[in-house]
Order: sequence, then C-alpha cells, then structure tokens
Amino acid sequence: MSSGVTVDAAIPPLFHDMKFKKTLKVAFFRISDDGKRIIVDEEKQIKPSEKDPYGAFIRMLPTNECRYIVFDVAYGTKESGDKTSLLFIAWAPEDSSVKAKMVHASSKDYLKKELGLDNEWDLHDMADAMNIREMGAKLKGALCVEGRDLGCH
Repeated sequence: MSSGVTVDAAIPPLFHDMKFKKTLKVAFFRISDDGKRIIVDEEKQIKPSEKDPYGAFIRMLPTNECRYIVFDVAYGTKESGDKTSLLFIAWAPEDSSVKAKMVHASSKDYLKKELGLDNEWDLHDMADAMNIREMGAKLKGALCVEGRDLGCH
C-alpha cells in the first residue's frame, strides 16, 4: 500500500469465488475515481461461458486507462495435459496519464499480495496484449493457451 491505495472489500470474495467456484473467467479491477481504492470494474467481467475469453479480454482493454486483471487461463502442456492458472495482468497503456501509471505501478504489488498471486504479465499496448505467445511464456510449459496453438510443439 505504498501508494496509499487500499483494496476494496468486494475484491477478496469476488476473487475467492473466481478461484474456487469458477464464477468468472476474467475479472477487471481499477483505481476508484477518488484515487483511494482498487475496485471491481463492474462493466468489465468475463463469464466462463464466453466462447472466446481471450478475444473478449482484448476487446475490453481501455485505450487510455490502467487496469488490473485476473485471467483464469486454460492451457495445455506436454507433461500434464490441460490446466488452468490464475494470471495477474497489469495493463498500463502508453496513452494513460503519467500520474495514473505511477499510482497503478505503486499499487500493483499490494493487490497481487492481497490476492496471493505471483504469476504476472505486464502490458503496455495492444501489441503486447495480442502476443499470446508471451502469455504462454508466463505459464510454464504451455503449448496452447485458451485454445490457441502457440506453435512451440
């Protein structure tokens, strides 16, 4: 909490349900308008029933606002077959304000610690976000991610 930003009380139960009950495939969070809390971005949530969660995730990324995202990524490995893993994504696009990027960066580790997540992917533009091979690199041994072949057999 070095930035002074706290995690809203609604986030831990939402994350718990996402992790254990699989209620969401992707959850978006943002800094509140008053700059004091990290809150759930209610308009940007992806249900497990979404046919293309990765495509929906890409479409939901704002062009000039920072977001924290937790993605319950489905992937396949040669060693252990199909798996899922929670991936923490820090979205800080180049077109967001310097102040927003600074608050976002200084609050990121606090949110990750609150959620107990280590696996992180930092994104700064659409080219980064659309690089699914990079997402796969964050998931040890991934050969496919969200049904997309990484071409690394």
